[in-house]
Amino acid sequence: MIRNCPDCSTEMEMNCFIVNPYGIQIQKKRKGLFKNTKSVPKAAVCTSCGHVTLYVDNFKAYKD
Repeated sequence: MIRNCPDCSTEMEMNCFIVNPYGIQIQKKRKGLFKNTKSVPKAAVCTSCGHVTLYVDNFKAYKD
């Protein structure tokens, strides 16, 4: 999926990663045992203005 910068409409550089020794996860708790949805976010960076957007590849897993 191509992402365009919301500030300047330039195509963003995809698949950049956030480096953190503790790790970053986006999690949605669901009812039931072992039914949580977890994702490691990626970043998209605009090479023109520096805007950064976080996203997850499996976004459909968060839909109820």
